[in-house]
Amino acid sequence: MVKLRRNHSKTRAFGGRLLLLVIGASIALTWFLTSFQEVLDAPREKADLTELIVSEDPRWYLPSSTTDEVIYRDHYTLSYSENFEQAEWVAYKLTRSSLQQPNVERTDWFEADPLIKQGSAHYKDYSGSGMTRGHLVPAADMAFHEKAMEETFFMSNISPQDRAFNGGIWRELEEQVRKWTWDRGELIIVAGPVLNDGLKRIGRNEVAVPEQFYKIIFDERDKEMLAFLIPNQKSERHLKGYAVSVDTLEMITGIDFFEQSLADNDSLLEISVDLAPWEFDDTKYRLRLEKWNDQ
Repeated sequence: MVKLRRNHSKTRAFGGRLLLLVIGASIALTWFLTSFQEVLDAPREKADLTELIVSEDPRWYLPSSTTDEVIYRDHYTLSYSENFEQAEWVAYKLTRSSLQQPNVERTDWFEADPLIKQGSAHYKDYSGSGMTRGHLVPAADMAFHEKAMEETFFMSNISPQDRAFNGGIWRELEEQVRKWTWDRGELIIVAGPVLNDGLKRIGRNEVAVPEQFYKIIFDERDKEMLAFLIPNQKSERHLKGYAVSVDTLEMITGIDFFEQSLADNDSLLEISVDLAPWEFDDTKYRLRLEKWNDQ
């Protein structure tokens, strides 16, 4: 009996110690969870968040603006020049997935841009001038959505173009860019007129008629870039004959293209002209010579 009692007494002692251990562990766990929650609930320092921000605007590929009037739309951005009544550049991403979408109906409704501070050019400025209303962001590039398509018809996205240029080599380049986008998956496009003093003017708003247009195509994934500078007139030369370096365009326009996006080791892209990675569709070239130039 004594032995049994002793054993029973030891069990009670052990149970008491075990109970104390459980209570202590429970208190410690409660303290830890409370402290951890306080850490989670504590306000984060502002610096912790800003370290994650690469650029204030997600469209890191935008050029510099010489006019400080940059208009951000859902699918493209432009820098407007009030002095010349047109954009000095437009910039956007073009993707294979957007090209795969069914095309919406083309609107063909040109209208003044309500976002331009002093008012954009007007549809009637082009009437009787002999110039066509040439898109900088092609309507066909934005045919995946009705609103995106409609926004390409704001007059801020339009420049005076020679009819044979607009329907000829500029059209060929637009279609070639869509083909490259389909093959590569995604491209960044920057395009615009070369604007300088002394240009011919048309319309009540005195819209300048550019003598040259440029377009830059950048494959950011493969780090390949190609640029063109083309006279605003009928052309029978191959597109390859108009390839130039981005550095050349920067000197001509005074615009710093890709100022936020190119690392130091990528800057060579801007000074070189490498046609090798880009496959040209000569079928489009023959169509231009045989048909498009004379429409």
